[in-house]
Amino acid sequence: MDMKFNPHFSAKKMLKIAVLIGILALFSISFFSATFKEKNTYSYTKAICNSENICRDYEIVCQNNELISMNYLGSVTQHPAYWQDPRNKQALCC
Repeated sequence: MDMKFNPHFSAKKMLKIAVLIGILALFSISFFSATFKEKNTYSYTKAICNSENICRDYEIVCQNNELISMNYLGSVTQHPAYWQDPRNKQALCC
């Protein structure tokens, strides 16, 4: 039995394989870029005061400018009734 090489069959088969590899590569790149995307996570401390001028210290944890958690640190300060908070009001994570 004599088998002859068919260049057209091989070229079509190679093209299909190349297309499949390309599609797999695109899916892999999009999956891994979403999985390993850098997360902008940071934390800081802030005294948060209520209407009675009682201020408590918190650790504020943010990720991509969204509040993740507020952890009470256990410190409390009571200011006089006439005291006004001099700080500008702003979002916790910006």
